[in-house]
Amino acid sequence: MTSLGTLGGGSGIGQAINSSGQVAGYSTLRDGEYRGFISVGGKLRSVGFLACCYSDAEGINDAGQVTGASSTANGDIHPYLYTNGKMMDLGTLPGGSEPGSWNTGEAVNNLGEVVGWGYGDAGFRAILWSKGQIRDLGTLGGPYSEAFGINDQGQITGQAYIPGGIGADAFLYENGVMKDLGTITSSTGSNGQYAYGLGINNDGVVVGESTYQENPTAIVYHAFVYSNGKMKDLNRLIPPNSGWVLSTINDAGQIVGYGTIHNQQRAFLLTPQQLNLTPTPWSRSGS
Repeated sequence: MTSLGTLGGGSGIGQAINSSGQVAGYSTLRDGEYRGFISVGGKLRSVGFLACCYSDAEGINDAGQVTGASSTANGDIHPYLYTNGKMMDLGTLPGGSEPGSWNTGEAVNNLGEVVGWGYGDAGFRAILWSKGQIRDLGTLGGPYSEAFGINDQGQITGQAYIPGGIGADAFLYENGVMKDLGTITSSTGSNGQYAYGLGINNDGVVVGESTYQENPTAIVYHAFVYSNGKMKDLNRLIPPNSGWVLSTINDAGQIVGYGTIHNQQRAFLLTPQQLNLTPTPWSRSGS
């Protein structure tokens, strides 16, 4: 485990990594302000800001393009695309640039297409920024949606509310259509209330997390993988006596995330095998 340091402040968080090992995230400065960063040659480089005082970084592609959110001159927050040392404001949906509004890029693919979420005249929406155009991805019949992942084929995943606004399901968006991926079903057959698609690879495999009501007083968070038309609870694909509860994951193939084992939170690496999936704990030396 290698420390990347900070931009001079007391904290820093890595949010995404590309195939070259470059990391994007955000850090505090000495004065406490937040800045997005990209790691270059083992050192952190600030991505700057659009107009004043704040930026973060949420996604990075293999070319080193970074996306996130930054403050503008009138105090609202806009998504950006950072390329070769320059930050470009991606803009918002109509009605999304009111003072105090928040709009952000969450992921960028290798074509420079960005997905995220923000506000518009229709409400809180998942958004695609592509070739200078801004597209509202819609919802699953409810009031809100947000996007978290996009692959190089333009397939997008995230979360969208269903009719009635009493729950939200993971979705897969492709060819202009948002498909409802549902939620995890508990061992007793009850459906979950919320699911989030957090990452998608170039084979269209979606990973994320889902909740369900285990009993009247307990809501359980489980990691899932969606492929071949089915959502699978990853906790049912590992040995039942492993002690793990896998909570949140990102991209597929080898899957990383966090969970609990013996009531202690740990990072994990999940490696698909022929018969099962085996989580490998990541922890600091001596912990």
